[in-house]
Amino acid sequence: MVTTPNYRDTHNAFEKNSTRQAILNQLQTYIDQNTDVENKALLRAFAQHYYKNASPDTLQLCTIEALYDMVCAHWRLCYQRPPGSCRLQVYNPEPTAVWAGYTVIMVSIDDMPFITDSISMEV
Repeated sequence: MVTTPNYRDTHNAFEKNSTRQAILNQLQTYIDQNTDVENKALLRAFAQHYYKNASPDTLQLCTIEALYDMVCAHWRLCYQRPPGSCRLQVYNPEPTAVWAGYTVIMVSIDDMPFITDSISMEV
């Protein structure tokens, strides 16, 4: 039996995608205004991919500047990593930061099967 999604579910999913995309568009503009020309296109693509599955509710908790700072921090970690190696950064944000009270773990590693699951299990 095939079921069709009801209007409310479809509408809510559309709204969330629209909200996410609106925030990402603001971030893209912020990147254009605050990033050097050399890395602008790469950082824009990285940011789009970085936040593409983020919850719009979570994104709305952050300022565009905070989203930019987070993606830039992870970008620098990835950009400095030689192929075949792993870079890891663990820190507690400033008490005034959006993520205050949490520990942030950023990992940059070559893609491999089940890497996200393996890291999550270890944490």
